Amino acid sequence: MSASSLLKSLSDEQKAILAAKKVTLNRPADELLTLLKPIAAFDTAAAPARKKAGCWAGALFPIGIIGIFIALGQDGAVRLIMLGVAAALIVVAIVMTKTYRTLKAADVSDNLAAVVIPLLTILREDVPAAEPVSVDIDLTAAESREKRTNVIEPKSKGYPKITTSFYSDPWFEGSTVFADGTHVAWEVIDRLRVTKKTKKNPRGKIKTKSKSKLRSDVRVKLGFPTKRFAPTRGEVAADAKRYDVKLAKRSQASAESPQAFRMLIDVIADGYRSVEGNKGGAR
Repeated sequence: MSASSLLKSLSDEQKAILAAKKVTLNRPADELLTLLKPIAAFDTAAAPARKKAGCWAGALFPIGIIGIFIALGQDGAVRLIMLGVAAALIVVAIVMTKTYRTLKAADVSDNLAAVVIPLLTILREDVPAAEPVSVDIDLTAAESREKRTNVIEPKSKGYPKITTSFYSDPWFEGSTVFADGTHVAWEVIDRLRVTKKTKKNPRGKIKTKSKSKLRSDVRVKLGFPTKRFAPTRGEVAADAKRYDVKLAKRSQASAESPQAFRMLIDVIADGYRSVEGNKGGAR
């Protein structure tokens, strides 16, 4: 299906999530996947479609305008044919522009497809079917003005000019209870550094290049039931019902795709390695 068809097929609730780009939910993993997977599928399909529509609009509109001026210099049937072709090109450009703007307005962060959906798919296997998974997801752009924490402006007025902006994006929080009774809560914060370098060549042409580096911070808290688990080191108070483990991990600065999904799985696994089965109740 095309991106436009996928957009039309979304429910009102899904379209509302696309419009807000933020959502707080508390439902079983299966229900969350049913709601969010079509949004992720649309967003994945929309990226190339949006780029294609933008390219066509940018190319056809000036060609159509030039075609009109050329046609006005012709006579008779040639003029009419050329005017018709030019007008058609402009109409197509307008349609492509509208398509681009529609898809752009519905664009959400790639984190939905790259992190949220894979994590919920894993949780569905380890969380009881009726157990709700609470999530708070922010799918607005990491480079949003409200997420910017600092800007380093160029020190001189000459070229090259280098501007570095820093962003903090606490975009994903959640919690649930595993089938073994372990409570889990997580938080993902993306920290983005965007460097823009503007150069001026000897002919006076100005060109700007942008380079981004992404670093993810993952924090996880696991509450192991003491009836089933005991720490591999240390002791737990005799009356304690849970043994809490707090873990964190930070990725290296990278321009690669989101890494938070793999990090979350690794950190949760590290938490389970810090405990052992108690009274034969290991997970």
